[in-house]
Amino acid sequence: AASGREQSAGRNSNGVWWMISPDPQPAAFTNTKMTPWSRAFTWADAVVGDFTGDGRDDIAARRLFRNTAPSQKLNSWFVISCPSATFETSNIGKWSGTETWLDIRAGHFLGSGLAGIAGRSASTGDWQVLQKSGGSFASTDFGGGWSPAGNFWQVFAGRFDPTDPAPDKKTGLLGRALAGTWVRSLSDGMTFTTTPAGGYP
Repeated sequence: AASGREQSAGRNSNGVWWMISPDPQPAAFTNTKMTPWSRAFTWADAVVGDFTGDGRDDIAARRLFRNTAPSQKLNSWFVISCPSATFETSNIGKWSGTETWLDIRAGHFLGSGLAGIAGRSASTGDWQVLQKSGGSFASTDFGGGWSPAGNFWQVFAGRFDPTDPAPDKKTGLLGRALAGTWVRSLSDGMTFTTTPAGGYP
């Protein structure tokens, strides 16, 4: 938040997003109505980051399907931002509706200072990154090649490359397969390079 104070947000059963913020006076909080999202759709994978570049955290989530047609996957991404005094919702992109997307994570994958959204294809193991670049959002195949048979159950996004110079440190990915082996994917701003990262039973 622009105030520098931590805030929390949640979406109620009517589809409306609310935010709770601490007031300047101790032990006081303010509830703010943000914006409604349609209950006609199922939403998933909410992540937080400055996706729009206004210096404030935004909330992004994926519209999976219309509830009356669950077999027709939409995989459209929407973001709530507050560029001025009011909250607004924008459609920022779409991933393949024929693919299952796993391990959704937010991070600075391009090293541009803006947050992006990464997701892994269940069929290929490659990663897709959705991020604002040059004034508009674009989705890029970052590769990475995690084994589709790996059954990764612990996946983390973080700055795992000690050689990446500040302040452009890019977010990478670390995952542990069910067999106990770890893989690490480091970003060069365009693709992920994946290498083994040890393991234990």
